[in-house]
Amino acid sequence: MNLSITFPAQSANIRTLKPWGDAMRAWGYSTSEKLINGQRMGQFSHIVPVMLDANGNQIADGSANTLFSNISAAEYQKIAALQIPDSKSVDAKMQWLTNGGNGQWGCPMRATYNPSANWRNATDIDLIGGVWAGQQVEILESRIFAAVRYNNKTYTTVTLYRIRTFQPADWGKTYATHPWLVQKVTAVSADDTPLEPQGVVYLPLILTRAASCWVFGEWLV
Repeated sequence: MNLSITFPAQSANIRTLKPWGDAMRAWGYSTSEKLINGQRMGQFSHIVPVMLDANGNQIADGSANTLFSNISAAEYQKIAALQIPDSKSVDAKMQWLTNGGNGQWGCPMRATYNPSANWRNATDIDLIGGVWAGQQVEILESRIFAAVRYNNKTYTTVTLYRIRTFQPADWGKTYATHPWLVQKVTAVSADDTPLEPQGVVYLPLILTRAASCWVFGEWLV
């Protein structure tokens, strides 16, 4: 007789990112720090992770607009399929996400189309390289780094946590099933109070595909 012992699958190491303001103010993630034309203004509240290239070297430019991922037309339609009508329609959500198709940054995605109702036929589609404040992430590993450059500061002997990002095989997963891979887009008012940008908007956690994505331990609840 053969004895078979089955162990339960290990649960994912899920953590939550801190929201904007409060403890994140020291990292520049507050409307009191990220001023617009010298004023506190409401804005969407993403956090730019530390990105390492395939050789383990830090990607120097930490700008979310620079660390964008190009999105295929098929992926774009799948992002649209993640949206659920609520106080805003799917049309309104997609037009907001892509900044009305003007081909410029200003929202979490940029794309080109005209008129604004023609978002389904967008071209040149990109997604900013950020994780969303207050959302869940899955930790894959932790590592101590001797020095990390971030927001024009150098941090020495710091622990970073590598997080799982959304991969092509993950299409079909949703916020309801995998909120660490499909996140809510977070936004805040001028005083860092959370708000919904266009009803509830969802985005897959797709970051620069040739890089690994890391967050500081101080960013985690």
